[in-house]
Amino acid sequence: MRKLSLILLTCLSISAFAQDEPEYKREFGLIASGLNNFGAIYKQPTDKGNYWRFHLANLQYQYQDNSTSNFNSSAGAILIGIGYEFRKGINEDFQFIHGPQPNLSLNFSNSSSAMGVGLAYVLGAQYKLNTNFYIGLEIKPGLNYRVSDLGGTEQSNLFLNASNDASLFIVYRF
Repeated sequence: MRKLSLILLTCLSISAFAQDEPEYKREFGLIASGLNNFGAIYKQPTDKGNYWRFHLANLQYQYQDNSTSNFNSSAGAILIGIGYEFRKGINEDFQFIHGPQPNLSLNFSNSSSAMGVGLAYVLGAQYKLNTNFYIGLEIKPGLNYRVSDLGGTEQSNLFLNASNDASLFIVYRF
């Protein structure tokens, strides 16, 4: 009887461990704001349960060919940011996310170019689709400083970007 009790206890403890959600070491996803603004995001957990957040690229490019006036125009932007993300559980599937994200940006067109630095604060929510995927929505209001070259004329701006577009993202956890 003692051996049977020991075997049952062992089986129950093994099945209890098997039902725990696996610990994920990394997260990688795609992020989009509008139809011409895409990027990638990589997240690495810390020992405290928060995440380092690497907004690898926020790419935007537009090309316009105006055949009636023989004028072609192109414009683009690249943004790279590194931040720290805090997560607060709302329920089992929803989480509120927030945290600072400093960034560097480069904008260019036929007649101008600009470089900038900024400090954004990520505010958003994410929903767990299953154990490996989640989707979310976020905004990143921030303070930015930009130096522009407008066809030979230099200009610098300091601005608060409070009406930022919302970004949708999907992330794979592995």
